[in-house]
Amino acid sequence: MSKSALSFLWFGLVVACGCGGTAPGIRAQTVPDVTFRWHFVGLSQINAATNATKLRQILALPETAKLQNELLNKCGGPLAEMLMLGPATDPTNSPAPAAALRSLLPEFLQHESLLEVRTTADLVKEWLVAVHIPDAVAPEWETKYRTLLTHAGTAAPSQLTYQSAFTGWQAGRKDRSGLYTYMRVGQWSVFNFQRDGRPWLAVMAQLKATGRPLPAAADYLLALDADLPALRKWWPLPDYIDFPKIALTVAAQGESLRTVGRLRFPDTLAWNWQPWQIPTNSLQDPLLSFTAVQGLEPWLRRHPVMQKLAVPFPLRQFVVWAHTDIPFKTFAALPVPDATNQVRQFAPRLATAMNTNTIPAMVGAVRVATNGLEAVWLGLPIFAPFLRPASEPGDNFLLAGTMAGLVPQTPNTNPPPPELLARLTSRTNLFYYDWEITEGRLAQWRQMNSILGMLATVPALPGASAAQPWLDAITPHLGNTITEVTLEKPNELQLIRKSHLGLTGFELVQLAQWFGRENFPSLLPPPAPSPVPPAPAPPAGRFRLPAVPAPPAPPAVPKAPPAPR
Repeated sequence: MSKSALSFLWFGLVVACGCGGTAPGIRAQTVPDVTFRWHFVGLSQINAATNATKLRQILALPETAKLQNELLNKCGGPLAEMLMLGPATDPTNSPAPAAALRSLLPEFLQHESLLEVRTTADLVKEWLVAVHIPDAVAPEWETKYRTLLTHAGTAAPSQLTYQSAFTGWQAGRKDRSGLYTYMRVGQWSVFNFQRDGRPWLAVMAQLKATGRPLPAAADYLLALDADLPALRKWWPLPDYIDFPKIALTVAAQGESLRTVGRLRFPDTLAWNWQPWQIPTNSLQDPLLSFTAVQGLEPWLRRHPVMQKLAVPFPLRQFVVWAHTDIPFKTFAALPVPDATNQVRQFAPRLATAMNTNTIPAMVGAVRVATNGLEAVWLGLPIFAPFLRPASEPGDNFLLAGTMAGLVPQTPNTNPPPPELLARLTSRTNLFYYDWEITEGRLAQWRQMNSILGMLATVPALPGASAAQPWLDAITPHLGNTITEVTLEKPNELQLIRKSHLGLTGFELVQLAQWFGRENFPSLLPPPAPSPVPPAPAPPAGRFRLPAVPAPPAPPAVPKAPPAPR
């Protein structure tokens, strides 16, 4: 497998959303004491393994190598600036720091590596990088590091011996804001920047004693720790969610990946588990994906859009599913008492908010059916989002989706797989369950993203980027992805995912979109594109849903596996 493929591990698995659980030897219970920590076992150990075969196939694709090269070319400058080695401290704005750092990145991914970042009270980022480098290569790395420091405004390096245990050299910044150090500990080269220049003793002592940077055995491919409340100083995280500290590992398991981790929140979560309510009349096979969520109501109520709409019904739990017969056939059901009257009261409010730009609309307009029992977003190409009461006993579900009653629907009486629903009823601490056939779901999300891109509501994937061909190439290699989230402590969630690539179809589309940005790897969104001229809005007033013959039923698809074993 080409070492160039490893950028996928860096930029892909680092943002995997399904993560968590307890497994022998995994550091999932570790709560980060740093702002950010990365520990990657390196290409050599991946090459020596015999599992994670699907990941190996994807990493070996030529499209992965092309995407990797594109990403590394974009990263040299931003990383040099983030580490205070580049243009921000170089008055000549020389490209040399970016070029020097870019030349090190493939080698960095080749070997086992540790990166730790800490934040001081005045927001200076202190960092340590340790790389397991052979003796023959170490002098080249040291030379390139010295070259980088010449662009960071440093004084001449001087020899450094710390507590008679570690030797190397240090170079102070001319503005006296901190010192850079370099030390060679066994087979490890350690690069460091701190305000007072001291080595990070815990890491250094661990390297000297065991030859490894962390106490736990590296029976994972990648481990990430992040203090999200601290990172939000630089990362545009929404303020209506109380973000946690996370500890994440990605391990090989057979042909798949097992992503595990912990999310520890600063305060007790106001989550009270309730028995799952499933709209069994509406939820039918063949399914392409199925998601069940509860516990998010406190955060949803704080969302600006939900506050503007003043949603009157409960938001305690909901289920979402997608079918295989029509690309945009996705539905969501929400348990709501007296759903018919709730729609009659809420639909006009929703239409007013959308049509008066209280909630900015894309194109078209929201109209309410003549009987008052359905709100439909008309004027969009191909699909028509809707909200109406679900055809369930007791009138106790709202149904939303992308295919309104004016679109032909497939007649279906096939119940969902019983093992799928059994996962929801077998435990009283399960707050999230998601299963999908990622190959098919990725294709659906790509189609949806293309349409939204035409409407200028989201940036389209740049045609010149290698991200689009990469998605084309990886799709046939993807199978089922299963994710579970359970509440283990009043302030702690456990997440588990089994997958072939660590990501769902939606996450892969978002990742590829980020890869294709001109400002990658910045997490800030690029400038908004110029909107396309809006399509003519449908006629004002209410509309009547026409009767349309339904297409034939589609063939069945594989059943969902019950759990991420």
